[in-house]
Amino acid sequence: MFFYRKYKEGKREVKKLKINEKVLLEEQIKLRDNELAATVIGFSKRLCTLNHIKEELEGSLLTDQEKVEKTSKTITELIDSASEIATITEKTSSKSPSLTILLREKHPFLTDREIDYCLLTKLNLSIKETASILNVSPTTVKVARSKLKLKMNIPAAISFKEYLNQICTSLKE
Repeated sequence: MFFYRKYKEGKREVKKLKINEKVLLEEQIKLRDNELAATVIGFSKRLCTLNHIKEELEGSLLTDQEKVEKTSKTITELIDSASEIATITEKTSSKSPSLTILLREKHPFLTDREIDYCLLTKLNLSIKETASILNVSPTTVKVARSKLKLKMNIPAAISFKEYLNQICTSLKE
């Protein structure tokens, strides 16, 4: 009887430890997701600022046109180098490789760029932020998302974000 009681207590203790471990892992994942989202949003804001500076320089009536063009070219190169989606996509994919794998399994016809749209949408980035990161117009992002929704056969009653969240929920189960 004594050993049976100890066995049951040990079993309960193991169960509690597993639950605590799961909770800690989920909290750690949420923290990393928030950290990545903050990084991406900061990145997006910097790109917006650079684009704004570039537009002001191009609209400027400075007398030294050659200097303005050189500065504008430098800023354009900086914007292009900063808008490398590969780095963000790589980080996003490494944080949720199962989402990328599942998207590729469920929808093998998706291109890498379309997967990028999915990952950035999953990060809850706005259309404007996504456009800034991808260095496209917000209209392009809207059109791409709607085409993706059609291409992936997502019902009209479900939004693109909801669908991606459902996929993530199914991964956790």
